[in-house]
Amino acid sequence: MLAKFGGVEFHVKKIDYGRGIKIAEASFLADDNKSQVNEPDNIDFKIQGFIYGREVENVKRRLEAALSRKQGLLQLPDGRSAQVKTDEGGWRISGDDENEGYYLLDLNFKKIDADNLSLQIIELKEIDEEKVAAGQAETEKNILAEFDEKFTFEGFPNFVKTQSFDSITSIAGKISKLTADNLIGQIVDPITGNLDILAAAAGGISSAIMSYLKLGDTFGAEKDYFDTYIGIAGLQSDVDYPEINDESLLQVYTNAKAVQQLVNQEAVVQAVFEASTKKQYDNRKQIEQTVETIQKTAETVLFDTDNIVVQTQISDLVNLGIKLIRKKHAVKIRNVRFNRSFPAVVIAHELYGAANIEDTEARLVKRNEIRHALFCPAGEELEVEDV
Repeated sequence: MLAKFGGVEFHVKKIDYGRGIKIAEASFLADDNKSQVNEPDNIDFKIQGFIYGREVENVKRRLEAALSRKQGLLQLPDGRSAQVKTDEGGWRISGDDENEGYYLLDLNFKKIDADNLSLQIIELKEIDEEKVAAGQAETEKNILAEFDEKFTFEGFPNFVKTQSFDSITSIAGKISKLTADNLIGQIVDPITGNLDILAAAAGGISSAIMSYLKLGDTFGAEKDYFDTYIGIAGLQSDVDYPEINDESLLQVYTNAKAVQQLVNQEAVVQAVFEASTKKQYDNRKQIEQTVETIQKTAETVLFDTDNIVVQTQISDLVNLGIKLIRKKHAVKIRNVRFNRSFPAVVIAHELYGAANIEDTEARLVKRNEIRHALFCPAGEELEVEDV
């Protein structure tokens, strides 16, 4: 049996429904007004499954990213679907000691109140997430092909090989420094050996560099890598264009430039993926700031991209990603203003009623970046969900 979460397909062994009630009595669209805790009788869908195959590592990374977002569309084997959420500790992906490339899944989902979200909007968002993933894979394939066309040391003096390897280790060191500066972590000796070793690896030199840019595989899918990828997209090679007309020196420069372009281009691709499928937004301001950052970064990288196919694909991916980012608001928004100062809980009660008051107060505070929940300033506009 096959199911999907967040657009990522996986195999299902067993599904249990409900909260301490018989499976036959489980209501698929039951109310979910009680407090959510990570206990069996508060789980709507308990799934045991697995993933495997040639692309299992990519599937695992995408599924971890979807689960880390803590909510999404769950599509069950019988064709039914629901918008669900996970709590921290509510899922586990573990390797099988006896079968390499085979991962076991333990997934616990809780249905989100259907009154609070439009399933139609959610389903459209999931379709767009699949388009982003497909566009990312196709773009990366052509980025690698462009690199392989430019980067070579065959037929040149040995210093071309040595200096070209130095350009790879230099930019890898800059990436490692960025991850450390952004408190993500740091890889010690990220690129080791020599070009011959890298070339002999699966996929060759280009795939070795590309794999180093998959920060989620190294540090875990749950972290936010958007700002780091934006920084990586601006990294520059230390190799200058040769002052004398020498074919070998020109190839050293060409190789270094190819490394820089691969790194910059892949960073934009990953930034779009992070922003459109993983990053969480509390308000419109955050969305528009992210969109502007992506647009400016992509514009700089595309200006330096001389392959028209790659240029077009990255541009299309950016536009699709921005469209998806702006769909993160699945509810209508309006602005309100109060002439007196009230606690956030009073405003939330006035706007949404007593049901789920703690949740609605928390969303109000977070969306408007309110510093003191007991004293919402009078006269200032508040961004609220229109219900």
